[in-house]
Formats: sequence, structure tokens, C-alpha cells
Amino acid sequence: MPSAFRASPYELVRERRAVSPEMALRLGRLFGNSPAFWLNLQRAVDIASMVLWAVVIVGVGFARSVGSMPWEFRLADM
Repeated sequence: MPSAFRASPYELVRERRAVSPEMALRLGRLFGNSPAFWLNLQRAVDIASMVLWAVVIVGVGFARSVGSMPWEFRLADM
């Protein structure tokens, strides 16, 4: 296993790196699921971060206007 691949999961866990398409392919092969699953998880994290930013910086009103919150996504949607 290349050293770059070994370092990347640690960076993902520490939230220093997002899931890239290449990493999604590798994770999909490793865990036996699709790359789309991993990319959609990253998308959910990105949306959750945006909603948290909106609540903290802009105010709760904006977050309410967004509608569905990231934690309301179902795994079937991913």
C-alpha cells in the first residue's frame, strides 16, 4: 500500500482532508460499497458544515429557511 494512501485515512478522520473521487474509489473497494456512497457522505458533511456556519454566523433564521437539515438525509438517498 502506498504511503500516501496510508496517510490519507488519518487526514480524513482528523477532518484535514475531504473525500476525493480517488479516495472514494479506494474506500469503496476496501469496504465493498460504491464510490458514490463516500462522495455523498462528504456532501452531507459539507452541507452540515454550511448549516452550522449559517446558524453561528448569520443566525438561526437562515438555517430554518434551508429546509431539510443534513441529519435528515436517509442513507437510501446516498
